Amino acid sequence: MAEPAARHHARVGRSLAPREPAHEQSGPEAFFAAVAGTFERAVRKGPSAETRDYLIAHRLVRLRFAGGALIPIVTPALDHLRADGAGEPALTVCLWDGATTGAGMPPLPWSTLDYRPHGEIAGYSTERFRTSVNLGARQLSAIDLDRGLAFSAIADPALVPFAERGSALLRIFHWWMERHRRQLIHAAAVGNRRGGVLLAGRGGSGKSSTALTCLGSELAYVGDDYCLLGLETEPRVYSLFNSGKVALEDRAHFPALTPAAASDGKALFFIERLRPDALLPECPVSAVVLPEVGAHARTSLRPVSALTALRELAPSTIFQLSRSGEQAFRAISRLVKQVPCYRLELGPDRSSIPAVLTGLLPRGSA
Repeated sequence: MAEPAARHHARVGRSLAPREPAHEQSGPEAFFAAVAGTFERAVRKGPSAETRDYLIAHRLVRLRFAGGALIPIVTPALDHLRADGAGEPALTVCLWDGATTGAGMPPLPWSTLDYRPHGEIAGYSTERFRTSVNLGARQLSAIDLDRGLAFSAIADPALVPFAERGSALLRIFHWWMERHRRQLIHAAAVGNRRGGVLLAGRGGSGKSSTALTCLGSELAYVGDDYCLLGLETEPRVYSLFNSGKVALEDRAHFPALTPAAASDGKALFFIERLRPDALLPECPVSAVVLPEVGAHARTSLRPVSALTALRELAPSTIFQLSRSGEQAFRAISRLVKQVPCYRLELGPDRSSIPAVLTGLLPRGSA
């Protein structure tokens, strides 16, 4: 007889609750093996198993789904980087949900006292392994950095937070890319093949709306909210997600864009669906720009110090991402010393924004 839905969901949810330590699963390696075994059971139980490949900052990433429920939630933000058949992946991420596969998580071998900021687990987040749990969403993320293998599990697809629909697997990408000299940063970016502008600032500063305003201009869209910063000699920014979010009250400024979803006071767009021709996978960084919404008569640029740019770019990156402090600070400090930094004073005429930003880029053929 089929298990009643309410009982099934309660059971799946309980499987992600903290428990008394289970000695047979003590230690990060043993727990990671238990998670891997659960995923394989989910593959066998699920209605289907599919893979998707993506080329992210020159690294091939493979997503393996047990069941199809998470595919329409996770993949839209990454679809612009789709690269099926490109070879063997450097990173494989295995995803499943308990509700549709019937495979709940193994018991969590730690107590509530072991939780650290960003849901990371003391003793289970090491140089090789990272483990975190979002108790509110009943969601687990785990990675073995040496093997390039990660797992993402959630009790029910309906519990995926709205923010993650535009930035799926953010924590796993952060852990992995940091190991491979790519720093995840909280910033938007626009540009062309010659150069680009990194748009940084606190929430509500205008960086998202500034990036979206450049659609339809000669500036292509690299990303909004999160991008990857290359740590090579020349600063370079890489696209991670093609999503964009603006406050609901600002939707009227983008009549050509149809939101894919709306929640938490924001509208979510996927540029790959709306303007695929306007996307750019990477470009050099020519300048760091700090948008500022205020009573400005016109849109204009004002030079600022590297320290001012560091104060606005570093904290939002460091505080939002786990274990990112020292390396992120070094990467951002180096960036703001290598390129000029400006305050973008946003005036009422948004149509002038692309031309103002384009003036910061090298001239010549794009």
